[in-house]
Amino acid sequence: MADHTYEAGQEVEVFSNSSQMWLPGEVKQIALQDFVVDGWPDYPISAGSVFVAYEVPAQGTTCKWILKKDVAESIRRERPAHSRGGGGGGGGSSTGARGACGDADPESSGARFDNARRSAEADAAAR
Repeated sequence: MADHTYEAGQEVEVFSNSSQMWLPGEVKQIALQDFVVDGWPDYPISAGSVFVAYEVPAQGTTCKWILKKDVAESIRRERPAHSRGGGGGGGGSSTGARGACGDADPESSGARFDNARRSAEADAAAR
């Protein structure tokens, strides 16, 4: 059974439904408790959800919350560059995602949460 525990700063690959591929990224934060993003009452974040920054080809870095129930299918440990071949990742390093999206403090609000909500809604619609 795969280990689906992650920690802030960890390099990972994030599955993007809109791009239909695994993309390099970084875990920014793990939700330690349930909360609702300020201004978005219909978008609750459950404890154990993971906030990630990842690189989308031709778009740059984006961020999203991956709900706890979706972590196993949406995040995986970053594979070594030499093993990224057919059917897989975006290649390269996730260094572009480092420092992106700022801090995902649940007490904060702003564009990063709006972007995360839109990204999550787009991914959910694509499923």
